[in-house]
Amino acid sequence: MTVHFVYNKGVRLKTPERILYELSQRLARRYRLKTYAIEERGTIVPEPGDILIGHPTRYSDNSIFNRSFYHSGWSKRIVFCPFSYGMPRDAAAIDSLVELADHYLALCGPYWFDTMGESPVSHWQYKTMRCDLGVNRDDYPLIKGSFSPIGKRSFLYIGNAGPMKGVDFFCALAEANPQLKFGWIGWPGPEQRPAGTLRREYDVIEKRLRAGKITVHGGADWREHNHISTAAQYDFLLTCGRSDSNPTTILETSAWGLLPIAPLQCGYYGDDWLINIPLDDVAGASAILNQLSRAPEEELMARRNAGLAKLDRIYTWDHAAEQVMACIDAPTPVRPTDIAWHARKTSNREFLTRLLHHYQRDQRIEDQLQALSSFPGKTYRKIRAALR
Repeated sequence: MTVHFVYNKGVRLKTPERILYELSQRLARRYRLKTYAIEERGTIVPEPGDILIGHPTRYSDNSIFNRSFYHSGWSKRIVFCPFSYGMPRDAAAIDSLVELADHYLALCGPYWFDTMGESPVSHWQYKTMRCDLGVNRDDYPLIKGSFSPIGKRSFLYIGNAGPMKGVDFFCALAEANPQLKFGWIGWPGPEQRPAGTLRREYDVIEKRLRAGKITVHGGADWREHNHISTAAQYDFLLTCGRSDSNPTTILETSAWGLLPIAPLQCGYYGDDWLINIPLDDVAGASAILNQLSRAPEEELMARRNAGLAKLDRIYTWDHAAEQVMACIDAPTPVRPTDIAWHARKTSNREFLTRLLHHYQRDQRIEDQLQALSSFPGKTYRKIRAALR
């Protein structure tokens, strides 16, 4: 029996490449293992007893995982990828795969897993297991010995400006709290920005950044010391995701000694190490930020130490590998047969199908608009209005 594992593969030891790098070493101790890069083409032809696990491509079936998934003869098929449903389009894109899979191994924080029954993919729940991310403490040593004095504390966001990251809310918090310091590592240069609708969203954010409420530090590569020293100047990681499965930056910056702040929609909740803020409630979230800026040093240190203990106890690659192996070894769950589940499944799948159809239509329009963008402004605006 061979386990065929498909995920991001590369020389960079950052998420998501780190997932395959770390997990494959541990899985190879128990199974005969073959690994593949997510972007590979071709089809894996299974031998008797073989298991397929990995990350599907969401909007194309030409990848090695998707093509192999539909090949007959697998002993077990496991879809393994990040999960959140706050912006359910990505979930809609893999619904047909999860429907046929033996298991869905959801890479997510406990919030998304615990509330799955209330989501548009509640029909997946009976076959879903959860996997945490890990962090290698040797790569992310403690760099912050103490917090800044009251009145001098600052808040850092690390990441891109994708819609699921909620950077509009981050900008709103900075604008509403001029007495606090905010920074951003990861804002892309012009050559790195996407085209189409997402490019226009980036342009809107850039206009807000010009107001000077946020210090922009540019891209971040943790292998470069200057970026680590930049992060060390801040006290809190503030991430504002709308539908973020379980951002690795929460674990990495916690290992450095920063305190993480995030809404529930970043996947983590109910812990003594991470502070939750209400998403899109500027007044409510601002009150929490200002309270933290004035909190006693010993209160912040207690939270930080609780976070470091949790990193050592739960958010390790050994623990993540145990969760993956538990899914590989688990018996295939029995599909529910009750009328209520079937009704919910039918309703969910109809909604997801409509959602995916609208997205694909909008994407075709964006592709057409991009191709026509060289037309004179007046002509382009007329064409755009007709297409929309």
